[in-house]
Amino acid sequence: MMAQRGFYTLCLLIMGIGWGATIPLTKVAVSEGYQEFGLIFWQQIICAFVLGIVLCIRRQGVGLGRPQIVAYVIIAVFGTVLPNTASYEAAVHLPGGVLAILVSTVPMFAFPIALLLGIERFSWRRTAGLCLGLFSVMLMVAPETSLPEQMAVVFIPIALIAPIFYAFEGNYVAKWGIGGLDPVQALFGASLVGSVISLILALGSGQFIDPARSVGPAGLCFCHQFSDARSHLHGIYLAGGSCRTGLCRPSRLSGHIIWHLLVGMAVR
Repeated sequence: MMAQRGFYTLCLLIMGIGWGATIPLTKVAVSEGYQEFGLIFWQQIICAFVLGIVLCIRRQGVGLGRPQIVAYVIIAVFGTVLPNTASYEAAVHLPGGVLAILVSTVPMFAFPIALLLGIERFSWRRTAGLCLGLFSVMLMVAPETSLPEQMAVVFIPIALIAPIFYAFEGNYVAKWGIGGLDPVQALFGASLVGSVISLILALGSGQFIDPARSVGPAGLCFCHQFSDARSHLHGIYLAGGSCRTGLCRPSRLSGHIIWHLLVGMAVR
């Protein structure tokens, strides 16, 4: 039992370090002027390519039944396209430290969603704890303490869109599963769906990035998606209820602190 708990704790730590790297990479990407749909498209393509190789090595296919397709769409839309769009937009105006803190609010949103879905039972103690946690987060990202410009406060609600969608995605996986697929199969299928959606949005909005002309973004997308995909796999594997769904997000905040120390990303 102790060995199993230690294994899952190690998984959370590795996931947090990997996922934490996405915050500095996001800031670097948006600082170069590249926009969300173009970046999301190449993230999805790279993720699908890497996971496709894994599936080939394992000689596994993917399901194309209704439950599997629904899982692909839910994970792609609510786990990548919508939250990443909001995160990239907010990253233009908010410091990396504030973004990491806001993403860690997933448990605050996961619990009420779990209550609505009947996954968790109401608890005054947990509700009070989550409210205090949310209040503390709001104090940390207040304009007087964390934001370089007071006008940036209007982008905090945009940044909170991502954790809300992450909370929904985690609870969906906890309640309805992923159609009998394993995490690699589920994320591969979701990446294919997400690449189609993001390609349409990128071409329609003029945000498509030509990697032949922009080698930098291609490298950033690879590093970003490698970290994000590995951690997303762990998140799907561990998902179950608001508690386990939210555990990976504070670990991401810890990972961001580590990367802040390594790469000197200013946490203001």
